[in-house]
Amino acid sequence: MLPEAVDFNVICLSTGNADSLGQTRERELKESVGHLFANSARNVQLFQFDYTDGKNVTWDAEAVSSTLENEVFLPQHKEENVLLTFDPYGVSSHPNHISCHDAAEMMLQSNGTVTSVIYLDSHSRNFVMKYSSFFWSLLKVLRNKFSSNYVKEITLISTYPQYLLSLATMTNAHQSQLVWFRYGWWFFSSFVFSNDLKIVYS
Repeated sequence: MLPEAVDFNVICLSTGNADSLGQTRERELKESVGHLFANSARNVQLFQFDYTDGKNVTWDAEAVSSTLENEVFLPQHKEENVLLTFDPYGVSSHPNHISCHDAAEMMLQSNGTVTSVIYLDSHSRNFVMKYSSFFWSLLKVLRNKFSSNYVKEITLISTYPQYLLSLATMTNAHQSQLVWFRYGWWFFSSFVFSNDLKIVYS
């Protein structure tokens, strides 16, 4: 079981300048982290880099892993370094997400700085699971409650106050991204309510 307060880093590899809003998105991310952890006992540090983002851009996995190893992780504390990132498909098959996964895989296989990686299950091949709001999450909770099978998987489900905090953070700190379809995504996406995480060890 994890302790109540876990120190961690928030890592963003780009400024989000694909729409020429890099400075705005960079400021909004800082505000978002501030909103989400304003009353937290956790020590949270934000790292932002300037990789060129976009749906037609693939990052070099070796370059990304080198950036993380040299500027984020501390080798002397490698037994505590766990990386949380995207699965091999990325959310909506975004190539930047897939590049993050490939870099994490490279770091994990090198048996160096990172000792385990937690991957966000994107449910890329299951439209129902991805856009079923909170209903699929409830069914999964019921299934796991009566199952005795052990799997290396974690499901995080937001409480109602946490859901409201996330909504307030989006509307107050990410205003440049509040285009019309974002509201539909918010109310139908299962990621808003829960996230499935799969653990891989080196």
